[in-house]
Amino acid sequence: MATRFILLFIVLFLCRQLNGQQTPGNDSLLPRDSVPPGDSVGRQLVTGERLSSDSVSSQVVVKLEQLTSALNKVNGFLKRGLDTAEIHHELPRIRNLLDNIKTGLYSSEVPPNLRSLNASKTILTQAAAQLDGWQADLEKYQSVLRDLKNEISNIVNDSVFKKLAGDTALFNFYLSQLTDQGKKWTVLREQFRDQVNNISFLLHNVGVTSIEATDLIDEVNYRMSMLKRKMLTKTEPFIWEVTSAGQDGLLRSIARSVLPNWRLVRYYLKDHWSGPLFMLSLTGLFALWVRANLSKVRKIAASQFAHPLKYLGRSYILSSLMLFFTITPFFSSSPPAVYIEILWVVMILVASRLAWPDWSVNYHRYWRTVVLVFLLVGYDNLLISTSVGERYGMLALNIAAMVAGWRLFREVKREPLRYPVFQDEVLWLFVGANVIAMMLNVFGRFTLSKLISNAAVIGIGQALAFYLLVEIIIEAFYLHYEGNRHSRTAAFFLQPRVKEKFRNLLVVLGVIFWLMAFLWSLNMIDTTTELLSDFLSTSRNIGSMDFTLGSIFIFMLVFYISIVISNLLNFFFGGSEQHFGAARKSKVGSWILVIRLFVISVGFLLAMGAAGIPLDKLAIILGALGVGIGFGLQNIVNNLVSGIILAFEKPMDVGDVIEIGTNSGRVKEVGIRSSKISTFDGAEIIVPNGDFISQRLINWTHSNSYRRIDLTIGVAYGTDLDIAQQTIQQVLDGEKDIVAQPAPAILWNEMGNNAVMVKVYFWTSDFDSWVNLKSKMIKAIYNRFGEKGINIPFPQQDLHIRSVDIDVLRRWREFDGTEEENENAK
Repeated sequence: MATRFILLFIVLFLCRQLNGQQTPGNDSLLPRDSVPPGDSVGRQLVTGERLSSDSVSSQVVVKLEQLTSALNKVNGFLKRGLDTAEIHHELPRIRNLLDNIKTGLYSSEVPPNLRSLNASKTILTQAAAQLDGWQADLEKYQSVLRDLKNEISNIVNDSVFKKLAGDTALFNFYLSQLTDQGKKWTVLREQFRDQVNNISFLLHNVGVTSIEATDLIDEVNYRMSMLKRKMLTKTEPFIWEVTSAGQDGLLRSIARSVLPNWRLVRYYLKDHWSGPLFMLSLTGLFALWVRANLSKVRKIAASQFAHPLKYLGRSYILSSLMLFFTITPFFSSSPPAVYIEILWVVMILVASRLAWPDWSVNYHRYWRTVVLVFLLVGYDNLLISTSVGERYGMLALNIAAMVAGWRLFREVKREPLRYPVFQDEVLWLFVGANVIAMMLNVFGRFTLSKLISNAAVIGIGQALAFYLLVEIIIEAFYLHYEGNRHSRTAAFFLQPRVKEKFRNLLVVLGVIFWLMAFLWSLNMIDTTTELLSDFLSTSRNIGSMDFTLGSIFIFMLVFYISIVISNLLNFFFGGSEQHFGAARKSKVGSWILVIRLFVISVGFLLAMGAAGIPLDKLAIILGALGVGIGFGLQNIVNNLVSGIILAFEKPMDVGDVIEIGTNSGRVKEVGIRSSKISTFDGAEIIVPNGDFISQRLINWTHSNSYRRIDLTIGVAYGTDLDIAQQTIQQVLDGEKDIVAQPAPAILWNEMGNNAVMVKVYFWTSDFDSWVNLKSKMIKAIYNRFGEKGINIPFPQQDLHIRSVDIDVLRRWREFDGTEEENENAK
């Protein structure tokens, strides 16, 4: 409709230019007035029924501006266009690729095996993804063209242009502008039509090809499922019945497999080069980080390291390459088997080089056999057809692997401390899997035999690789902290408990990745993932409450992460290290509890949201909690509430010196349920928060760090007390650590049995040094008294004996005489 209306304007403009002034009533394509133009009375009536000329003119201006903008937008959009050169070039190649796969699937000469089906699935998946991307781009571009066309059509079909046709004066006034717009649309119309036809053509071809790729993926999946079901059945003749009739030779099978696998790698990397490039960049950054830290710790003796360097010390380059070749396959999108096998072949070579100095000579000898088996079995796993020579070759490899594995096991038993703790189990798995694979090959289950053989070599190689990777990552982290020993982060990670947890976390991740690699080698990763997903997503119910195990797992994971974050905040800002000596109060310590409660609360709500648990279920949890409180959780809830009260009331802060009951010390941590006090003897006391609220709490440093010190001194009778007091005052005045206000006080207290007692009171502004200051003042006063000749008497007591037994007195005299004779003899 838009095109017709623009053409209508063009015809109308041309006619007006040829014939001069012409009333719109002579053009049957334009709306005409029902009253003849010469009839002034009728014209007035018609004018009264229409909008005024000024109103129509303003509307025409707006619409012309909108039309100009829309045409300019079309012009700019058509100039930019959509680059379809890639689609024109790649679409025939993809169609040819699909034709080749279809021919291979339905070929009767060489039926596809599981590995060739996997390769076909990888290619089809990549092709389908590319086709879907093209289809989305084409549909988006087509949608924009459609919107632009509708925008122009809506503007041109607006009623204001029909009103304009009924006003000759206005029509002539805007004639030139309408003519320009009509000419512009005439030029753009052909380009617009070409673009629409091109996009429609490509969209049709891409859609047809995409449907064909989807059908082929379904066919490949069906055939793979059928082969997996038949793996336990006899797929090949018994080993003693094997003949070469109807089968390719081994060399021909190898030759036929080289080119397709190479094309598969190239095809994969062409569309997924960003993943390996990212991992390579990450590896480079890791190597630079390790190198920088190695340069920092060169001056530190190796014996002083909290975690000795082993593999990074041998070669940080090889250690970095271990990270790349081991981890990259796990972060690749649907990688083909040949791509993974290439990476892991290099991985086992690098891992063997790093661990080589740790092994004995005998272990070296048999490990070479294991590496050779790894290479040959890995390549055999890529063959697309079965041959007689392949079956006999795999039988020989299984026997060689069993012998080498048994020898390695005996070597590990001879020197167990030289090898990883799990090496026994891995070698048992390696030997057992090869025994099973050999038996399956003998009895005609060759497809399953190849899978198990491949899983055996990948299992032992990945076990070594992840063991080394865990050690390398731990060494890298602690190398960094050795170079930054004075940082708080280093102090955190160098704690034995944190080191153990960090190692355990890496070990768990290593085991998970090892299981993934083992399941991939058995072609069971997709099946296992689906089973696990179904198990976790299956709806279960307890009474009227529905839930899934997956939601529970997500809830626990998110909540656990929030607790970990809360604990990290407590360490880095709450002062979790020991406080001795001149430790100071933490400025944020009193708010750490509030922040931790906030983090845990938000984590709890996020966990419920992530798990898909409605918040109204929280009422059920609170109801159950209320019942628990009534039956025995009063103390726990009391301590939790007391923790919140401590956070806001702040009777104590982290770093305060307090006394509660018989316990005294410095506040180390104010927790959610309990708080920690570090005593001056080095012990750590955990006190429930409820005790701080219910018992009397003495805080020595809550408002300031002043401390009063008192000394009790006795001087002998007969001493000039004024001189003694002046002497003490002089000592006090000469000590700079004693504050002037409150002023020191010297008070004569009492007259004791042996001395006149004096009390000395003075203040210090540093609570942490009051014990040292007291000791210093006692020593100073004692020395000054000695200089002044002032005696400090010690306690004396006279003993008056009224009567003594005669026998006791006689024996005493005899003993005293014997002592005198001995002295004279000497």
